Amino acid sequence: MDATEIDRRLAGKTVLVTGAGGFVGSAVAARLARTRCRLLRVANRPLAPLAAAGAVVDIAGGLQNLADWQAALAGADVIVHLAAQTSVYAAIERPVEDLLTNAGGVAGLARAAASGGKRPHLVIAGTVTEAGLTPKTPVDESFPDQPITFYDLSKLTAERYLRLCIAEGWVTGAALRLANIFGLGSSTAGGDRGVLNKITRMAFDGKEITIFGHGRYLRDFVHVDDVAEAFAGAAAAPERVSGEAFIVASGKGVLLRDAFAIVIDEVAARTGRRVPLRQVEPPAGLSPIEFRDFIGDPAKLRRAIGWRATIDLRGGIRRMVEAYASENA
Repeated sequence: MDATEIDRRLAGKTVLVTGAGGFVGSAVAARLARTRCRLLRVANRPLAPLAAAGAVVDIAGGLQNLADWQAALAGADVIVHLAAQTSVYAAIERPVEDLLTNAGGVAGLARAAASGGKRPHLVIAGTVTEAGLTPKTPVDESFPDQPITFYDLSKLTAERYLRLCIAEGWVTGAALRLANIFGLGSSTAGGDRGVLNKITRMAFDGKEITIFGHGRYLRDFVHVDDVAEAFAGAAAAPERVSGEAFIVASGKGVLLRDAFAIVIDEVAARTGRRVPLRQVEPPAGLSPIEFRDFIGDPAKLRRAIGWRATIDLRGGIRRMVEAYASENA
């Protein structure tokens, strides 16, 4: 399914995006704005104006204010749910809040949306770490889910709530399990997220980059614009994705230290200034999930909607560096 078909399918639909002020949410909203849908952006902070082919309506509020946007939920044909608690470590400190936000939010959205008489299509964000410490790579959806953090458990529980809401006939829906996301956009809410974005900014500002230990941990980095296209495709094709979870990943692994080296190289090429990379001992209390190897297999999503990652790691980092250079020109 190409971009033209996605746009055609969503034209005339009312599409609500929660978390529209966040890193992924802002990218998804910008992608959906290119369709002729009626776009409802929900965020707990003011949003920048957005050029759009159709109407854009902004709604202030978080998941605790569902009643404030009940009418919008009842009128939505599609809901892309991206408002969430995203920090592994915040989930350890506040596990009940994490569960209520991530799993309770999905259940609340589905019930509230269905109460308007429609059966909307609900696409939610999951994470590839729901599978836990997988014994090998690449990882596909057949691997058993064995979450080892409260955060991953809450995200998996959200998926299971979604499946039950589908079985109840309240919604159709799908979960997109996201790998490591990078690219231009709003900063992420969790302090332990968006590492490449942070070190690219640091390198551009001339700051030393540190890496925990040897840095020989495989990661699968996927650009936020490709992630936004995945959400648009899943939103546009309920008959192809409903009831399923899909891995959204590039399918390519890179050592974390090599990814950091690419950042340093690209910044040096643009600025003429090479910042140092220094190994440091990992602080106490880090989750074992930080030290895993991961490469995702996105074949299931490709079969369903034809999606594949199109922006490679170096090219995406170069875009960030050029954007920072333009800001500082």
